[in-house]
Amino acid sequence: MGRHRIRPWLQGGFHNHRVEGRLVRPHEVRGVASDGGGGFEVGGGLLLRVGERMSLSPGVRYGEGNVPFPHEGRMRPRYLVADLGLVVGF
Repeated sequence: MGRHRIRPWLQGGFHNHRVEGRLVRPHEVRGVASDGGGGFEVGGGLLLRVGERMSLSPGVRYGEGNVPFPHEGRMRPRYLVADLGLVVGF
């Protein structure tokens, strides 16, 4: 962890996902599943050292996706996540 008590972190990546659910229309409820899709996520935050081998990791992540469905078109999910993690070094 070094001698610094506070360090920034950045992350980025691509993901593949599948969405399943129920489509509810008047007089009809049926299951639907996507064909799979891709997207990305980026984020950043701080590592705050709280012990010799432990840090708290507050951060924010943003992601977008593109999920095609066979008969219903596409869904374009977007999300923003604020989180707090515990990092243990070995």
